[in-house]
Order: sequence, then C-alpha cells, then structure tokens
Amino acid sequence: MTIEINKGKGSYLVSYFIPKICNVAMVNDLKGVQKVTENSRNTRGSFTTTLDKLPEEVISFISKVPMDKDMPQFKYYK
Repeated sequence: MTIEINKGKGSYLVSYFIPKICNVAMVNDLKGVQKVTENSRNTRGSFTTTLDKLPEEVISFISKVPMDKDMPQFKYYK
C-alpha cells in the first residue's frame, strides 16, 4: 500500500493505493475508497483532513486496511 499526503489550503489530502484486495468488505469500509467487487485487483481512494486530525486519521486508516490474515477462509468439502 502507498499513502501520499499533500498540503492544500487549510487542509491535507490523503491519497492511497491498495495493490491487492484480500477482503472486499473491509476495503469497501475504508474512508474515501473507490468501491471494489470480488473481481477487483486493486483500488485507490482519498480523503481530506485538517492538520490537528491528520495523525489520528492516518493511524486509524492504516489500522483498518485489511492484510493477508484478513482473507476469508474457504472450506472445501468432498
């Protein structure tokens, strides 16, 4: 994942790219995300915030990004 933060007039734009979708539901809950489906391979998103909220919002955002451990477990039956 990449995150880019740019200063604007009175606010900050946080843009991100997620190269691998491992949990569609969790990704679609992310702030400012371009919604994905089961067939999506990657996505982008962005949100704006203020300087005083920037650290908290970036940390909160990162904590919600799904990782490999969040992949749905599939069981196969004979």
